[in-house]
Amino acid sequence: VARSAAITLRVSSTELKLGEMRTKNPIFSSSDSRLLPETNRGWQIISNDIPSLTLQAGRFTGWADRNARKNGADLLANYAGVTSKAFSFFGGSWSTPIPNLSVSSYYGQFADNWNTAYLGSFYKLPLAGKRSLTFNLNIYRSTDTGKAQSGEINTTTWSLMSSYAFGAHKLGLGYQKVN
Repeated sequence: VARSAAITLRVSSTELKLGEMRTKNPIFSSSDSRLLPETNRGWQIISNDIPSLTLQAGRFTGWADRNARKNGADLLANYAGVTSKAFSFFGGSWSTPIPNLSVSSYYGQFADNWNTAYLGSFYKLPLAGKRSLTFNLNIYRSTDTGKAQSGEINTTTWSLMSSYAFGAHKLGLGYQKVN
């Protein structure tokens, strides 16, 4: 029998969630690729109290697989095939004074597996006639930690994506490098 509950507390523009939830940021994401999406158990706080700045932090200690409704299992890194007792993270995004430019940074730890640091930027140049150009830069740095259950990890990955949007269509060109 699956049991789940969540509590949300809000003060001003800060929200604390406790219990089972879905989340998405550059270093931690609940998959929604199946009829029953993954959920994670723990806590997450998101604050928008500072103008143009969104801050997030959280710690997840349980997981419900997207193939079943049983919840509370150790967290699983789907494509690595390893589990962990916890994933903790903090970070945020900033809408800079330059119109349509935002930057974000996050740090997270999949306990006894890896640490990940992220830095990203997004710029959108509006054009006439509901068209636009966008540029997206992402940099990830990951290293093993603790018992290193996923093996030795020492990678830097970066990507650059440029897109042209016109009406309901978008064409993009990207490049990614993994070291």
